[in-house]
Amino acid sequence: MALKKIPDEVIIAAMKKFGSSKLAAEHIGMSVRALCHRKAKIQEQYGVVLPAYSAKQHTVANTYIPDNRRVIQHTVDNGHVFIASDCHYWPGEETVAHKAFVSLLTEFKPKTTIINGDCFDGARISRHAPLMGTNRHLASEEVRKLLCHFDKISRAGLLGRQNTPAGDRSAGVLLSSGYIAGGALAGIVIAFTAGVLSDFDRTVTDWAAANNPFFAGPWADLLSLVPYLGLTILLYAIGREKTRRAS
Repeated sequence: MALKKIPDEVIIAAMKKFGSSKLAAEHIGMSVRALCHRKAKIQEQYGVVLPAYSAKQHTVANTYIPDNRRVIQHTVDNGHVFIASDCHYWPGEETVAHKAFVSLLTEFKPKTTIINGDCFDGARISRHAPLMGTNRHLASEEVRKLLCHFDKISRAGLLGRQNTPAGDRSAGVLLSSGYIAGGALAGIVIAFTAGVLSDFDRTVTDWAAANNPFFAGPWADLLSLVPYLGLTILLYAIGREKTRRAS
């Protein structure tokens, strides 16, 4: 026996009442997946918007984010919308395209600025082979440059955000980048020592096992957390330094 199809009006009323696909589905008596499928057809057929508040679209002005996040609707009543894509930001000199984009943002002050994908390459960690003669930067270097460009874009284009701090140049970000670089360097040193200087590595390991409570012993696992706690406190203190100066 085929199940009776639930009328579109019932689904529309439930979505407007509950504002949640999950709650509306439970109220109607159908699966969330089936309701979302019907809801998509209803929105397309009737030209209506059935918001799902669980997606927190109310946190972004004039923006509706559906449950599946496939199509995000943003409304601008009167003003400019600027869109940039495939920026591929790398450390080094700013590209002409980026300079032109920032210049246009400064001139027109758009209501909305949209940055599409392919801003971060991750060349050093990419699965693809590097191009001949390409100097592949560290991922942390690319991220710092990316944040720097985003900061300039926000300063130039977004209304009411002219005083956005350049967080990528803060002491906390630089110190955390140092942590990343230090950890990578330590891994290289340990791998080199274990592979090439095996006798030296064995001597250091035996000494640490006998004399270093952080390395071996009943409290080694707990004590090993102490250095990480110290680094965390140091990073927090450095990151808060700028806030204290500003206040």
